[in-house]
Amino acid sequence: YPDLCHVQTAELPVTRWDLSFALTNNRESINPRPIEMLKIFQDQAPYTIGCGCYSEGVNDDINKYVWTALHWGDDVEGPLKNAAPNDVLNSLLTQYVKFLADQQRRHKELVECIYMLEQNWNGNLLENPSIVKLQQVTTAIENHLTPRHRKNWRLNMLLFRSYYDLLLYTRLVQSYNATNNAIEFVLENVSNGIIDSKMWEKAKDFIEIPYSEPAMSISSFESPSTLSAINVTQLSSKATVTHLYAKVNALAAVLYHQIGYQLSIGYGSQHRQRGAYFDLVWAPLGDVIYLNRIFTALQLPPLDRRVIDKVLVERFLTTVLEHIGESKQKVLWYASFGDSEASDLPGRLTKPTQPIPVSRVIAPYREYELGEDAVVYDRCLTEFLDCSNDEIYRDLHNGKIPRCWRSQLTSIWPRTAKHHMQFEVSKLLPDVKNMDDLNGDEICVRLTYLGDDLNKHGGDWEELNRKGMPTRMIANGCQVHSYLDPPEISRMQTYSLPYPAIRNAIESGMLILEWEPILREKVTYISVPLPIAELWILRSPSKGDSTKSKL
Repeated sequence: YPDLCHVQTAELPVTRWDLSFALTNNRESINPRPIEMLKIFQDQAPYTIGCGCYSEGVNDDINKYVWTALHWGDDVEGPLKNAAPNDVLNSLLTQYVKFLADQQRRHKELVECIYMLEQNWNGNLLENPSIVKLQQVTTAIENHLTPRHRKNWRLNMLLFRSYYDLLLYTRLVQSYNATNNAIEFVLENVSNGIIDSKMWEKAKDFIEIPYSEPAMSISSFESPSTLSAINVTQLSSKATVTHLYAKVNALAAVLYHQIGYQLSIGYGSQHRQRGAYFDLVWAPLGDVIYLNRIFTALQLPPLDRRVIDKVLVERFLTTVLEHIGESKQKVLWYASFGDSEASDLPGRLTKPTQPIPVSRVIAPYREYELGEDAVVYDRCLTEFLDCSNDEIYRDLHNGKIPRCWRSQLTSIWPRTAKHHMQFEVSKLLPDVKNMDDLNGDEICVRLTYLGDDLNKHGGDWEELNRKGMPTRMIANGCQVHSYLDPPEISRMQTYSLPYPAIRNAIESGMLILEWEPILREKVTYISVPLPIAELWILRSPSKGDSTKSKL
């Protein structure tokens, strides 16, 4: 009974998708995943006598076709007799687009489009070459459509997904272009000791330029805010946010009139968790709104700032000092779980300090394979911010949630309730062979536990009232902190590791951090250990160091 319709918090979640897609697709989006479904089928079918596909609508139409056709089996006689699995898959997708999507002449392009839609969800969105190539293929298909083809809802669903992905990519690139320029400006000025309200006001100018352009007048890629942009020249004259939004908006309306597809609450859908994911199209993908809030708060005296702004400003300034080398602490390792390639300075286009990949730190201590059966029984679940919750979605638009807090590690089973991370000391501290080599320095862990403000769900699950369970942290057998209640507001917290734990780590060659909830056997999807959004490992000089911060 495979779950073909849901893409997260489900039996078969998408394996390696970008945070931007997770926020804007929620659970029931248009989700062709033929290659991953073939892999799952190959792993599980030998233990079954067939399947009954679990579906809640047309969003998984291709997945249903793939599963049903594969379970039907190979040809006894004919062209697919003893054919390789990938050849069978390609053949049945060709049948699908010819017969059901009415694309007899352009079937190769549409099959390629289906494969690329799946590839779009595989890895870092900013660096995924499938996105730009998809636009070229989609354009070629559209250039040859007749009025008859426009009436085919299956084809229109694929076009909607194609343009939706392109719109998200375009928005994310635009966001990072703006925020990276703003961050570089801030780092340069802080390094030079130029820190006043005018500087913060000027920093805001960098992130406001792309969003103040008149609609349809100029591509945002060609604005003065993209001086240090990543390579987006292939899209600069073809796809703007305005044009792409017009395309997906029109296709959403067409699909509603054709088959009653409820891609929006405005088209009668129940809520954003149940397929109305077009209502998430303007969810903040990067950190433009967050930085706008930060730069505004920094123009106020500290005592005049709201509590949430004090928390956010501390998060921002701490990492600013570390990036310009003015902090007393040195970052040895950092990750935002669910966005592991992101910098610890929100909005900056640099890789994190991460000498050990996240996949080697958390169970099963290897890269997660495409189509691998979900291993949430053996490891933490990577969850994403639930934008079907109205309060969360409002806070996201108000700049209260940086991108690094929009995903987290969460345990949802007693079996994984006590989980741990392991770090090779030789890669964290290559010059440290014994305690004397530390020269009295401390090793600290800084992390952000998701608080009651963000650790909650929306839609059908909001009434479940999820709560974090008191949790303690242990390092190499030594308690780092006792059982902590979930914080009301998500915030950074820093803890020094006990010296016996550091000694054990150096001698054994492995630093092991463990988290243990107070009632392990009571852990469920509703009651979870404190979710971890991000984590640093730091080297801090002895307490006698009196380095003075410029901030």
